[in-house]
Amino acid sequence: MDDATRQALVEKIGFFLHGKRTAHHSTMLFIGFFDPQICSWSVYEDQVEQVSYVDLSYDDLDTFCEGLVDIWKAQPRKHQWQTLEAILEGEEIKLYFFYADKPLGPREDLPPREPIIRKYFGDKPVYYPPLSRKGPEDLGFEL
Repeated sequence: MDDATRQALVEKIGFFLHGKRTAHHSTMLFIGFFDPQICSWSVYEDQVEQVSYVDLSYDDLDTFCEGLVDIWKAQPRKHQWQTLEAILEGEEIKLYFFYADKPLGPREDLPPREPIIRKYFGDKPVYYPPLSRKGPEDLGFEL
């Protein structure tokens, strides 16, 4: 990956995580899985006694996450990472890229997030907020 692409990722992810903070200077973790078949991402925030999953809005998915996919797709296949971990501590962000030997098969699951969360936050409990109960009309479907 060239320096300009890496810098673009640092800025894009850094600004995004900074904007998702609920506490000043809390540590934020972004986990992204990228594969030709599927892409998935999660954001977590350290809240001292626990780690909280950050629910991403549809706007986040449309702008931020799709922008990451575009950058990923623009890389030559041998430089396309499978997992991207980004940790924002204070005002410093670090990116870690992990590459797979081969793409996931059609029936393979994405790697679990739990070991990655533990790597950065230790044994703190992880809080997942309740899922919002949206009906078909909230999702744009007509009955």
